[in-house]
Amino acid sequence: MAELFLFDDLYRSKDHKFYADYLENKPFLDSNGQIFLAKDKTELKDFWSKMGLRKKYRINFEATDEKWTFDEVKSFLTSKVNALSPDDGKEEWIHALSRATTIRQLIEAER
Repeated sequence: MAELFLFDDLYRSKDHKFYADYLENKPFLDSNGQIFLAKDKTELKDFWSKMGLRKKYRINFEATDEKWTFDEVKSFLTSKVNALSPDDGKEEWIHALSRATTIRQLIEAER
């Protein structure tokens, strides 16, 4: 599992290399603990896209057989936060993670 967070299924960039390097075929965890792989993306044709002002894509995810428990997610995130320097708001973030009671709260924890 990487440390990249997505809060929806949209990719808002024309940078195909970034998508290929950091998103495509990488695992993502949803708020139920299910692991998905980001696969291809489908271009959306909204008003701004049709005008050539913006590119927006829907990421197509594929479910895996892997699922993480609350404790696994909490342990993973806590270890990543513990690796930060104290100046990065580590204490506040650890406190927010310790108050969480669901995977969604862990993912949305703010420092």
